[in-house]
Amino acid sequence: MNYSKFVPFFLLMAFSLVLPTTIAKAETKSVVGVSTVYEEKRGKEVNISVYINGSEEVAGGSLTLFYDKTALTVEDEPIIGEELSDYLTSVNTEKPGKVMFEWAKATEQILDGTLLTVTLELEKSSETINLDLQEVKLFNEDFEPISVDVFDGQVKPFKGDMRKYGTKVKGSKEWNVRFNKEFNKSTVNKHTVFVRDSRGNVIDVAINLSGKNIIVVKPKGVYEYGTYTLEITEQVRDLNGKQLKEPVKFEFSVE
Repeated sequence: MNYSKFVPFFLLMAFSLVLPTTIAKAETKSVVGVSTVYEEKRGKEVNISVYINGSEEVAGGSLTLFYDKTALTVEDEPIIGEELSDYLTSVNTEKPGKVMFEWAKATEQILDGTLLTVTLELEKSSETINLDLQEVKLFNEDFEPISVDVFDGQVKPFKGDMRKYGTKVKGSKEWNVRFNKEFNKSTVNKHTVFVRDSRGNVIDVAINLSGKNIIVVKPKGVYEYGTYTLEITEQVRDLNGKQLKEPVKFEFSVE
């Protein structure tokens, strides 16, 4: 994927992203991924989220998140996502360098959201720290395996496209992000598309899809006066799994 220039006019308040050319449409599968976080300063804490977008009903699953134990340490007890509020869960962080996680219940349901959030501290400055999901398994209530695509993440400095919108907007402003072709909707979520305020806090926004190639981002309520940044990580992918060439930060100010 390559990021193209903003459209030359902003009547729709939209900007464009270009996905690479693909040959065949991939089969729709459930997706389990781990977020990418842009941070490089030693001593900083980062919140890493493992998320799911299910195409089938899930009764249980398991996974192991691997990270560089010389570069990151687990700070607090991982937080189980609300998606699993009625599941039995087990988290093991005793061995540095990995987080083991399991969940199960007697009945099955579609899962779409955060499975687990882990707070990690950077022990050293690094260009890129890989976050690898392995041994990812999903199953239904008959213990039959469910096909799943797995997307890994990273902790790394931001090296992407930074843009700034020159005119102040209203607090109810919505943004339309247009791709040149269909994207994998399972990779569009609050961990890959989000808005931060000037203090770095994530703002509660609604992320909706319009057709096959437009993401609509709008606040739940209104933005207060100030400066915000719409961020899109390179984890947004096309139907064949190819990701954005670089992340995007788009700064705007609210009147």
